[in-house]
Amino acid sequence: MVDARELEGLEPVDFRKNDGYENLVVVVQGWPGGQDTLPNKTQAQNVGGTSNPDFKGKGNVDLPGIGGLVGLENSNSRVAVFDSSQNENTKNDLKTTISSFNKVHPNGIVSAVGHSLGGDNLVESVNENKNLKVDLLVTLDILDTYSDTNIPSNVSKAVNYYQNKDFFGGEKIEAGKDNKNIKNHKSTFSKFNSPKY
Repeated sequence: MVDARELEGLEPVDFRKNDGYENLVVVVQGWPGGQDTLPNKTQAQNVGGTSNPDFKGKGNVDLPGIGGLVGLENSNSRVAVFDSSQNENTKNDLKTTISSFNKVHPNGIVSAVGHSLGGDNLVESVNENKNLKVDLLVTLDILDTYSDTNIPSNVSKAVNYYQNKDFFGGEKIEAGKDNKNIKNHKSTFSKFNSPKY
């Protein structure tokens, strides 16, 4: 007999009626380097990576960084942290997760946050799947090999933080045909001249 809890993190997040969730926060971390994600194993807690003691047994969840958004999880808000990928695996799991939430909770709120390649995975996901409803999309210094940063009308609001002093990233987002509610904010922060704490 397999305990269902053992499977947590090995697949996209699946929602059920009466699960109590009103909000979904999807977080897609930047490129972790090394091996790309495997099918149905893109949740960061499943990817592995124990070299950073701050991960505290959470696989590859970047707790000191964007993965720290797991702290928002409570009885009515589900937070799912994914690793970005250069293949289709993360986008497939994002589609399944957001679609499941939209179907079970049609009045629920979906917020999606992505850094670097993770931001690109999110933008491509909402463009390739116009049926996904996302209320807020926040991208942090999108990294992409070609520009496909139009934000479609299935995203209610999008905010992008970018920098142009860094070799990687620095892309701006653009309003799609039916979407005018986007903002770009230039950041002076660079990972190469990060502030000292």
